Amino acid sequence: MIQQLVILGATGDLTARYLLPALGALRTSGHLDERFGLTAVGREDWTADAYRAWAAEQLDRHAPELSGEEIAERWRTHTPPTLSNQTPWQELFRAHTGQMDTGACLDLAVAYRDVVHTKGLPRDSH
Repeated sequence: MIQQLVILGATGDLTARYLLPALGALRTSGHLDERFGLTAVGREDWTADAYRAWAAEQLDRHAPELSGEEIAERWRTHTPPTLSNQTPWQELFRAHTGQMDTGACLDLAVAYRDVVHTKGLPRDSH
């Protein structure tokens, strides 16, 4: 079971229309338990309360069938993690980016760095 999720672009349209309703549905159906934590990173300089209000509004708009009371209670009781850097992106970058001599790639993307030579040309361009 997933316990932590980081959303980069957490105030965007795709998050509002798809990710938040999907997470709400997973929570309502019992696939996310009390240990689940969400770290939301966006360009807006919002407080946690401002993001909660925005997320609740998006859930009301895009997933009205979800239990608003349970979600509101989760928002009220959630304590966001304390981040040791200026932004969550810096923390992710420092934890997962290689040094300049190795290409400064995200470690998670290294498997795809030379994909044409290791896997061959893709069949389709999309």
